[in-house]
Amino acid sequence: MEIASGASLLKDDFELVMFEGSNPLRYMGYMLAVATRQVKKLPGVHTIRTKSLEIVSRAHLQVDGEYAGMECARIEIVPDALTLLVPSSYL
Repeated sequence: MEIASGASLLKDDFELVMFEGSNPLRYMGYMLAVATRQVKKLPGVHTIRTKSLEIVSRAHLQVDGEYAGMECARIEIVPDALTLLVPSSYL
């Protein structure tokens, strides 16, 4: 499932998708919207583009589809940290 539809390996920032609330029923609706590619149209969903982010209180973290725990965190783009080999059709 694709949640951050604006994410790209070719951009120098990342897309942050935040969901409001803690009710499990609300999240069922969010996941249905993810499956139908309508998540950004829902109230309670906030999307921003950024190069860095600091979470100063414990929060559930998910990174690239994997649960990363419940912690404080600093996430940032490090320019030129990786060299990617991609087919020319990807560019």
